Amino acid sequence: MEAWDAYGDQRFHPLIKIGNNVGMNWNVHIGAVERVEIRDNVIIGSNVLITDHSTGRWFRGMRSVSAVAFPLKQGPVVIEENVLIGENVSILQMLPLAKVRSLAPILWSIKTFRRTR
Repeated sequence: MEAWDAYGDQRFHPLIKIGNNVGMNWNVHIGAVERVEIRDNVIIGSNVLITDHSTGRWFRGMRSVSAVAFPLKQGPVVIEENVLIGENVSILQMLPLAKVRSLAPILWSIKTFRRTR
């Protein structure tokens, strides 16, 4: 878990809020510069990234450019109550999960599709 209050010249007031009965498997990475909120009764599988920020676009030819030259893009992440997040999921900023009760069936479908190709 990480909460960044500064990145280059940018300043932040991060908040990570975790509700009751939240279960996390191993290798869950939560990163915040603004707000990550996980409400009650959420189960999170292994190898999950939940972050409210990114550095935006990055191109191969930019290896010599410092990462802090790119301002962070941010937006709150709120995972509503009674959500199941399966393994190997990345949840990025401004993804509304209010109506989604389970990401596991969606991910199972994606994995099944990839195996058959």
